[in-house]
Amino acid sequence: MERKSLLHVKKMTVLKKSGITCLLTLLLMICMCGYRTQLTYAAGFSDAREIRTNQDVYDSVINGSEYHQNFYKFTTTQSGYVTIHFSNPIQRNAEEYWKVSFYNSYYEELYSEGIFGNQTRTELLTTGIPAGTYYVKIASAAGQQAKSTDQYTFRADFTASENWEKEINDNFLSASPMELNMEYSGTTRSGSDMEKDYYRLTVSQPGCMDIVFSSPQQKSQEAYWKVHLYNSFYEEICNKLIYGNQTTTNLPSIGLDRGIYYIKVTSASWSAPSSKDIYRIRANFRTSDVWEKEMNDDFTTATEINTNTTYYGTTNDGTDYEKDYFRFQAITAGNYRIQMRTPNMRDGGAYWKLYLYDNSYKQMACIDIFGNQTVQYIDRNLPAGMYFAMVSSANWHEARTTDVYELSVVKLNDYGQPEIPTQPAWPTQPTQPVVPTQPTQPVVPTQPSQPVTPTTPSEPEDDYCSVEWNVSSATLMAGQTTDALVAEVTGDDEVELYASSNTGVLSVQPNGIMTAHKTGTAVVRAITKRGNVAIIVIKVQKKAIETTGITVDTKKVVLKEGETHDLDAELTPVTSSEGIRYTSVNSKIAIVNRSGVIKAKKQGKTTIKVKSGKKTVKVKVTVK
Repeated sequence: MERKSLLHVKKMTVLKKSGITCLLTLLLMICMCGYRTQLTYAAGFSDAREIRTNQDVYDSVINGSEYHQNFYKFTTTQSGYVTIHFSNPIQRNAEEYWKVSFYNSYYEELYSEGIFGNQTRTELLTTGIPAGTYYVKIASAAGQQAKSTDQYTFRADFTASENWEKEINDNFLSASPMELNMEYSGTTRSGSDMEKDYYRLTVSQPGCMDIVFSSPQQKSQEAYWKVHLYNSFYEEICNKLIYGNQTTTNLPSIGLDRGIYYIKVTSASWSAPSSKDIYRIRANFRTSDVWEKEMNDDFTTATEINTNTTYYGTTNDGTDYEKDYFRFQAITAGNYRIQMRTPNMRDGGAYWKLYLYDNSYKQMACIDIFGNQTVQYIDRNLPAGMYFAMVSSANWHEARTTDVYELSVVKLNDYGQPEIPTQPAWPTQPTQPVVPTQPTQPVVPTQPSQPVTPTTPSEPEDDYCSVEWNVSSATLMAGQTTDALVAEVTGDDEVELYASSNTGVLSVQPNGIMTAHKTGTAVVRAITKRGNVAIIVIKVQKKAIETTGITVDTKKVVLKEGETHDLDAELTPVTSSEGIRYTSVNSKIAIVNRSGVIKAKKQGKTTIKVKSGKKTVKVKVTVK
């Protein structure tokens, strides 16, 4: 009996060891296989199954009359780009069997693509992403499409990189950051929504930008992409279509001031052929003070230039023919030459037009710049003062080019020769020092239009002038007139000209008083006699501008009988349309007029109330 019990115990021990061995073997196989096993069903974002990037995942969707879907998620700790690969057995027809969708952590769809039965391997769109959590949804085809319970395989391949777009970057506010002189990659998904990729650049010094776009050779010569350049006001500076037979495309060279700029890459149009290929884009930038500064397409935005210096610019080709305005000072009266030097275009067509205007914007001269003449100019006897030169591309039905032109203004001597030779092209050092305290517009030297000759003493270093608005931006009500927006000048200078970019929205009188006409946005520029410029962005709305605060110079006033005090009160915002009202609690002690002047009547105490809209401030007055 004891022998049988002992044999039974030994047998149970062997079975337990065998069971443990089998279990360990099974666990080892699972670990070695990783995610190469079917996952449990996950029907939404909340229960999405965690997967690892760069590893295969095997799964299937339930077949039947209903729409079924599986959700997966993965997390990246770095920015980079991801490509989803999907493979499946060949199906019985070419209909859509699955649909793969890719989402960010806000459940916003980045793209989706159908998987058809005659495709066994599909590589989905490569997408640039920031660090974060992402979701993959694999669903059976919707509606009455074909269904399959066959096992599929997919893999989310991720590569870390800082030189990729970061989806979702489909507007100015979500633009991906881009460094100058570095190449970035991206893709645009196909579809009628015309996906957009925005990039944001910071230019710290004036200079010239060349945008280079490259892509693989496409299957047709049609336009596949379109590239746009915008300034910080979201105004388009230039654009160019990218065709399938062009692997490298250069946008026109563009002169820019310091500031924020945006590049937008889109599919060419909703009906254009699409491409999942990766494009590459680079914003090459070189610092220079002798390039035009876009946008300089009217008198108010004209680029300030010096005489006896060569400047550079380009005009966009197109039906609207772009204009470049330049502003210069004739320091002394005399004969001046406004000269253009252009490449030899090898034909006699008119490629540009050169205009000369006086300070009242009256045209003084105009000539056509022909392609077979490399040097052409306007000679005029000019009184001392401010003038404008304007270069435009020819009318849309004439020849067009994006080649770089040269422009210079020189004073002539009695023999018709330049008094001072122009500076050489492309100087290695900036021709004018950049004044860091004026970010929106470089401050030009004290003598902006005429370099100082050796016989003329230079201006003292402390002769500094600048102009700045009392606020950076403002809002007005349609129909409102205000003098509260003031361009403040320091140094021996004064405002010579106020100009609005949209006079239909907002007009400015010569003394700076502004009148809002209708809803919209306008940029107002204050230009001083020495060429300094300050800008303010003004929004015009229908509703009243409410007062949010009142500030007074003092809250306690002590006066003797008969004395007065001019109470200084300021509203926030300064453009409030609700006005200021002054009242005295006891007019027998002190009175106050509409302008805030307090007059003491007899001994005692009272309070002056300063009211605007719903805001009130009290000032205590004591009369001794």
